Amino acid sequence: MKRHVENLNRSLIDQHPLEWASDLDAEFESIHPFIDGNGRIGRLLLSIATMRNGYCPAIIPPARRAEYIAALQKANKGDLYKLRSFILSVVYEEMKSLKRLVESLVK
Repeated sequence: MKRHVENLNRSLIDQHPLEWASDLDAEFESIHPFIDGNGRIGRLLLSIATMRNGYCPAIIPPARRAEYIAALQKANKGDLYKLRSFILSVVYEEMKSLKRLVESLVK
């Protein structure tokens, strides 16, 4: 957990913010520090990490939950690519949705 907190506070010179947020999510979920609520807290921390860097929250739709869990399982085995790609895609979709909302309000 100490290493996780250090990673939360490190500067992002060598890593894209969404890649960093994804890696933090994988790390937190592998620690599994609580008896209950690890997934909810992990997703909250993921969204805080994305928003802290100017992106929208990473909202994981229920229809993509199994994909998220599968990506987390791969990350837990050292393959971070699927989770990073997944997080990028949900943030991208959320940003498109917010853009459509703003455009509809401007009309």
